[in-house]
Amino acid sequence: VSNMSYLYGAPSLDLQECAIVSFDIPGLKINKSNDMIVNVTTTSAAKADKVLEAYVDPVYYDLRIDDVGTSAFDIANVTLSFTNYGQQNVTLESVYINNTYIPLSNLYANFESTWVPLTSNNLEAFEIGIGNSMEITISVDDLEVILGLAIDVNDELVIVIRVEEGAEINHQEIVI
Repeated sequence: VSNMSYLYGAPSLDLQECAIVSFDIPGLKINKSNDMIVNVTTTSAAKADKVLEAYVDPVYYDLRIDDVGTSAFDIANVTLSFTNYGQQNVTLESVYINNTYIPLSNLYANFESTWVPLTSNNLEAFEIGIGNSMEITISVDDLEVILGLAIDVNDELVIVIRVEEGAEINHQEIVI
């Protein structure tokens, strides 16, 4: 990493000294379920490896699925309803179903009482304000094409909804 800054300590350390470093990796997105492997190498033979777990402060970013408003019908739609209980607005970033990325352009959001496709033409539909809910849907026919398999009654759909700020929801829904 070339843009590293030292918050504490210096690049050169004596025995039992430490440093706290900060760095930015452009384009890197870390969500709640991600781990990051950090390798520290030195000009000597010393090195260190550490797995860091991502942390998303639930006070600021707290998304919760609405079990009543979320459903999956084998002959209709999969509808997901969730609420932002955090203290910051969040922006929908991605949806995965059964470990498969669902392009946002295949989803429709209930925005201002109208179902609109999630496209770059209506970016305001991606934002979920503090205390607000979002409802998104996809037809089962479209979902079957994306997943490459039939969706039947009693199938389990494992859903992950991620926002740009790093928070995410994990939910299992049984098809009825």
